[in-house]
Amino acid sequence: MNPDTSKSSMTVNSLMQWGVAISILFPIILFALLAFISLNADHNAFLYVDTAFAFLALIVVFGVNQWVQRRVRERLASLADVCRDFSSGDRAVRAVVDPRARTQHRFAPSGSDRKNHHGSESSRPAVGTEC
Repeated sequence: MNPDTSKSSMTVNSLMQWGVAISILFPIILFALLAFISLNADHNAFLYVDTAFAFLALIVVFGVNQWVQRRVRERLASLADVCRDFSSGDRAVRAVVDPRARTQHRFAPSGSDRKNHHGSESSRPAVGTEC
């Protein structure tokens, strides 16, 4: 039986990276626009544009942070549900997995790397293999 695939196909890491990127880049773009506008606008118009850009940056950064937090909470809640179902005896339950996020982790040895930290061959089967 294949595990379920992720509905959004975004990992928690990519969600947080997008959140940081938008939270940094959007105010920088607004500052660049503000610098350009300051060359051509009078004092009163510049003050209004400056205030509008400040509120816009605040709203966008706050909204992006709320979006990232909500998505991460959803992922953690679904993982907690899977753990709860598994501990109650449902062995067929599977966690949502992004099929594109198949990276080698530092603590998950692959099938060819079965040596323990002493350099000898491990007696345990590799991660993901059946006994």
